[in-house]
Amino acid sequence: MSLYSTLLRNTAQRLLLVREQKHAAMAQWKFLLKSQYWPRQRLLDYQWQRLSEMLKHAYDTTAYYRRVFDERGLTPDSFKSVDDLRKLPVLTRDLIDAHRTDLISSKFTEEHLQVFGTGGTTTRRLTLYRDKIGATMKQAVAWRFEGFMGQMPGDKVSIFWPPHIDFHHHHSWLTHVKDRYLQRMQLFYTGGATADTLERFYRDFRSFGPRYIKCFPGGLLAFTEYALARQLPLEKVKGIMSTGEMLYPSMRELFERAYQAPVYDMYGSREVGNTSCECRAHEGHHIAAEIAVVEFVRDGIPVGPGEDGEILVTDLTNYGFPMIRYELSDVGRPLEATCSCGRSLPLMTAGVGRLSDFYVALDGTRRSGLVLGVQITETGPPMGKTQIIQRTLTDWHVKITNDPPATPELQEHIRTCIKNLIGEAVTVSIEIVDDIPPEKSGKLRYFKCEIPS
Repeated sequence: MSLYSTLLRNTAQRLLLVREQKHAAMAQWKFLLKSQYWPRQRLLDYQWQRLSEMLKHAYDTTAYYRRVFDERGLTPDSFKSVDDLRKLPVLTRDLIDAHRTDLISSKFTEEHLQVFGTGGTTTRRLTLYRDKIGATMKQAVAWRFEGFMGQMPGDKVSIFWPPHIDFHHHHSWLTHVKDRYLQRMQLFYTGGATADTLERFYRDFRSFGPRYIKCFPGGLLAFTEYALARQLPLEKVKGIMSTGEMLYPSMRELFERAYQAPVYDMYGSREVGNTSCECRAHEGHHIAAEIAVVEFVRDGIPVGPGEDGEILVTDLTNYGFPMIRYELSDVGRPLEATCSCGRSLPLMTAGVGRLSDFYVALDGTRRSGLVLGVQITETGPPMGKTQIIQRTLTDWHVKITNDPPATPELQEHIRTCIKNLIGEAVTVSIEIVDDIPPEKSGKLRYFKCEIPS
């Protein structure tokens, strides 16, 4: 930890947090640094206390959960343990779409909530809300997970990120100064990166000299392969955190060799924030039990340790828009063991199922299909379920449901996004379908590449 990082964290960064109404994040972060080492039963007791409070709050202040409880003959007192969550239905995206207003707590107005959206890479784009106190806890959890690899707030970090929604649309010099010199973050937008942009990224990366890297692995892969192919030296860092999409063993091996640093896989989502992360022992993902209840189910029944199950998350921090048993459409595996690092946080497998695939660019390189998702679904008109299929290098086919209507404007938006990202040489056919069936895992496969590896 550098002296400059410590000074920044205790001065400028504290002032920024106050300005952004996130001043509680530092105290919450320090709490989480202690709670992760509590005895397991104390941690579970704390989780149950938080869950009990959330269930009562949801029942008392949201029309949706009051109706669900009443229809099932339940009250908050009906729940005696975490296992009793199964008395409530799974919360799906379709249910949120249909009951969004009824899910907002009466203790809040929309003006006092942060509005955010999902990228739609597993199904349709979704608009959600989060209260500001919950948002500060999400920041604190992110800091704790980053600390697993040694990173502290104020340490230099280069971020390779494809979702353009996370970038400032009007990147003023003040924003640049805040990011680069106060928060010490270097942001690279890797969606559709070309050789020219990768060359610029490389010069800036070397100039910045980061101590850590945070990335969507597909974005860092393109950058790393670009540098290695040209025999350009890469900065040695202290740790790399991968998130947002599947981290394949070949990617981990390449990153660790190229940057001479261990890779840490973190699992999270826009809807409920960072949920679990590997530590230095790499014996599984530590679940943030203080801020979430994570279930693993198959056909609605909990799976046993070491068995694959669909992930459901109950957010214990978002009082403005309670999300109980939210279906993430990902697959994971609970672990019974405890980690040798000494943390009492429960474990899940690092091999979380994600079905984002890679497409083949016109130059023959493979790139993350997630980029297509964020380009198409986070901009343009509202759209239903979507699936993109690359049949050949230039033949692309898109399936889309007609709810909301797949208007000519939307279809042109899809074609334009694909052509802008892949190239004008591609042809894009669009098929309007009644539904897009999920894979055997239960997850909708957003992107399929039919070109052999």
